[in-house]
Amino acid sequence: MLVGGKPLNPITAGSTQNALVQVIPASMRWSSIRSGIAIHRDRYKLDSLQSEYATTTNRIIKFELPNQNFIDFRRGGLDVNVTITTTGGTYKRLAQFATSLFSRFTIRTGVEIEDIKEYNLLTSILQTTAVESDVHETVGNALLGFGTQAERNAWGAVQTQYIIPVFSSFLNTGLIPISFIRDKVCVEFYIADAINIVETDGTNPIVTITDAELHYDIVVADDSYTNQVATQLRTTGLNLGAKTWEHYANTFNSARATVNINHRSDSVEDIVSTMRTDSTLQNPLINDKMMNWYRFGLTQYSLKINSVIIPQEPIDTTGRAVEAYLEYLKWLGKWHIHGVYKNPPNITGNNFTLDKFLIVNELTQHPGEMNLVNPVGTKHISSTLFMDLLLSAPPPSTVRIDSFVEYYITYNINTSGKLSRHF
Repeated sequence: MLVGGKPLNPITAGSTQNALVQVIPASMRWSSIRSGIAIHRDRYKLDSLQSEYATTTNRIIKFELPNQNFIDFRRGGLDVNVTITTTGGTYKRLAQFATSLFSRFTIRTGVEIEDIKEYNLLTSILQTTAVESDVHETVGNALLGFGTQAERNAWGAVQTQYIIPVFSSFLNTGLIPISFIRDKVCVEFYIADAINIVETDGTNPIVTITDAELHYDIVVADDSYTNQVATQLRTTGLNLGAKTWEHYANTFNSARATVNINHRSDSVEDIVSTMRTDSTLQNPLINDKMMNWYRFGLTQYSLKINSVIIPQEPIDTTGRAVEAYLEYLKWLGKWHIHGVYKNPPNITGNNFTLDKFLIVNELTQHPGEMNLVNPVGTKHISSTLFMDLLLSAPPPSTVRIDSFVEYYITYNINTSGKLSRHF
């Protein structure tokens, strides 16, 4: 036997053995082997309330979730068949990612549970920045609607089926005890204006969606677990924690701008902003218009929350915008001092400088430690949250800044089964 590359001395074997680290399997540290709850999981497909929707008629795709058992959306999605028609033209295609179809996403139970405005802009940011590149290259081409101009032209020429991830704080919290929710849960997708989501050299684009289905799992849990949840609901109610996004839009036409983000919540995690022009969005001849975010001469930015400057030194965005790009990498958890990545970031330094520019203000004290809640809050009516921008020259009057605030919220199912949200 070798220890440290040398033969073991029989005389000192006893003391050496005692000094060795004792490795105990995790399963032996407990009185019984740990295991999950016993469940039966079935894939479920829920039809929308109508069979056909279009940008010229009924533009709100509605689903009413059955109040049965537990449900899990984390491996689900929206399944749709999409047809694009135009007057004339040689090509017609969706903007990058099929999530560009929807300008707004809501969940209601008689009261508003979730409402994400500019949903397609937010999802294009999340898909572009956070979804790994190998997903785009494999799954994306076939299902997500992400592809080259030629690929998307081919999909736009015929009716095409897409499966679209649903970016929802409530639906993606985990196991949802929907059978204990008193009111019907209604999920709605608002189809955007066709001129904003279709790229074509034709005119009068129309988008028609048929056979919309929500895919998710129905989970039948062990009786002991179900009874435990029922007991907690009857006595104290049940809280589900999540993070969601709120959208704010501002325009400005001066080189020095202080943008007011009128947000009212506790535990702000981060603020992600883009600068774009509505004229670009409304031009069907521009490719990837949901993914073009420019600097417009921005030289630095910072936040001001309740008179506190964050960070103390503004983020420099001049030249190749190295400092701003580093903030983007840290936000993704992609920055490592030794330069090793599980997967490289989707936006390269060159693309970030040219047409994928993001203003990232991360407020978590410990990036990557998602279990630590950031204490920065702007809930009180007297609180103020401003973004300070310095540009080399006044931008065009059509430029606007879209800011998405990510923050922690709590969904509560009270003892009578009423669902509400708190932030």
